[in-house]
Amino acid sequence: MLPRVSRTFALNIAVLHGTLRKAVSIAYLICRIIDTIEDSSFLAAGKKKDLIGRFIRFLEQPPAAGEIKQWVLENQDTTKILFEDTLLRGSAKVIAAYRSLPLSYTMYMLPSVKRMGRGMSFFLIKYQAGAEAHLHDITELTRYCYYVAGTVGEIITQFFFIRIRDNRRCGAFFNTMHSFGYALQLTNILKDTREDASRGWVYIPADCTSDGGDNLIKITAVYLHHALVYTCRIPRHHFRLRLFCIIPLLLAAATLKKISHTGKSIPDRNNSINNDKDSIKISRNTVKKILLFSLFFWWSDFLLARRLNHFLRYCTV
Repeated sequence: MLPRVSRTFALNIAVLHGTLRKAVSIAYLICRIIDTIEDSSFLAAGKKKDLIGRFIRFLEQPPAAGEIKQWVLENQDTTKILFEDTLLRGSAKVIAAYRSLPLSYTMYMLPSVKRMGRGMSFFLIKYQAGAEAHLHDITELTRYCYYVAGTVGEIITQFFFIRIRDNRRCGAFFNTMHSFGYALQLTNILKDTREDASRGWVYIPADCTSDGGDNLIKITAVYLHHALVYTCRIPRHHFRLRLFCIIPLLLAAATLKKISHTGKSIPDRNNSINNDKDSIKISRNTVKKILLFSLFFWWSDFLLARRLNHFLRYCTV
């Protein structure tokens, strides 16, 4: 199911193995189910909140007979995208897989998933009235990024510490775990600005559009540097954990470079943006180069920093 939902995420999860790989895969699918409901253009905000809340309750305690089936039926109009619809229809399997995980994983996953659900519901209800939802300022954008991506950073970090078990590194990881999520989320927001606006969501605040988004690109680049610090704190003998972080980090940096080069990702709010819904994507060749680099140089903090700086020097940092 995972490769059909996200080819990009499937690339880096493939380097994990064992229970950790299963736990990360299930965590991603759970978060993607919630995200799919939040993103729906076919459901009212109140209905989305209800569906998200009930799904999280299924994780908290076993649902009664027929509850999940009814929930799936109520989601039949949530999305017209085939793989997202398949994911929602397979929710019972995802919940069963979650319940099969050791308690050492679920005890860390559930609190962050609940915060994600509450945060998404908060923004859904707050912005349900207008034709378009506009986040007001960078503080509100950061808060939104915490709920949709910072919580994922919490889950992954807690999973990593089940393996690493080194309290000396605890502070460095927990100081930067949210930044990793922010970096990836802001990159996606910048990349998909026009597509999001076409469905009524403008995540980039007005005070970040007047300069064409240069300041937000700089902020994202700073978060990517924090994500590098996070990655380099992973002991080298945990090379699979390093690779898991390096691949999305460099893919995001390459995407941010392209966004900076195009100069058209962030339109002025006074201009029409519905005529151009194209998302900015890096080429397959760039993806292949990043994968090869990651496989050969995962061990070198110096070369990783050099590669990251190669991408980010174009981002007006």
